[in-house]
Order: sequence, then C-alpha cells, then structure tokens
Amino acid sequence: MGFMDKMKDAAGSVAAGAGAAVAANKDARKAAFEERLDSIKEFLLDDEEIIEVFEPRMASRDFFVFTDKRIIAVDVQGLSGKKIGYTSLPYSKVSTFGVRTAGLLDLDCELAVAFSGNIVDFDGNRTKSEENNGQYILNCRAGSDIKKVCKIISKYIL
Repeated sequence: MGFMDKMKDAAGSVAAGAGAAVAANKDARKAAFEERLDSIKEFLLDDEEIIEVFEPRMASRDFFVFTDKRIIAVDVQGLSGKKIGYTSLPYSKVSTFGVRTAGLLDLDCELAVAFSGNIVDFDGNRTKSEENNGQYILNCRAGSDIKKVCKIISKYIL
C-alpha cells in the first residue's frame, strides 16, 4: 500500500468517524426532542389534539406546538435543557399574523403572530406584549413549511 492509499484510508476513517458523531448527535437531539414533546402532552386538555410541531431553527432547542385550541411556545433553557418555559397562546387571542418567506440570499422565513392583551413571559417584569407589541416572532429555517403553519392558524382564527 502506497503513501497516497494510506492517506485515503486515513481520510476515509476520519470522515466515517465524523459521520458517526453527527448521526449520534442527531439521535441524541431527536431523543431529547421526543422527551420534551412528551412533556407537552401533560398540559393538553382531554379533547385537545396536537396538529403540528414546529422547530424554528436547526440549532435551537425551542419549538412550537400547534394544537386545535392554541399554540404552545416551548423555551428550553440552560446547558442541560432541564429548565423549560411553556407559554400557552390561545387562538382566541390572535389578532393578526403575517409571514415573510425565504429569499435568494436570506434563507430564513418568519412568522409573526400578534396577540391581544399581555402575554406571560418569565424574563423579569416585562411581558412579550410590552417587548414586541404583543407579537411572537417565529424565525424558521430554510425549507420549513411556513405556509402550512399559516393555514393552521387561519383555520382556528378566521
């Protein structure tokens, strides 16, 4: 076996190791996500159904659960992810919403949902309503089906 063959084998081994690490990380993320999703079910009413679960960004641990009665914003905090904030956002309080789709250079899309009244938040004394004029802004990764989310919201507020 020549020098170049040894280098190719070494590069292949490194790539295989990196691929295994990436796969293990995805599996760990998926297991953690499933655990957090199970915790949501404890908050649901007996007749409430989960319609869609939406992870805004690849690197984020936060996610949104769309049920047939409300949106539940899940805010995962801390290094361990054990501290989790849950905010219930009923469709009955949605006043408007808007969407900005991804573009050529800006690959992220955004969904802004405005709510009437104050929204409970755990960041000191301020509420989301005071910070963002009653809006939750959901930044989404490229390829997200933001239009599906809009249809879900439309179905329950119109």
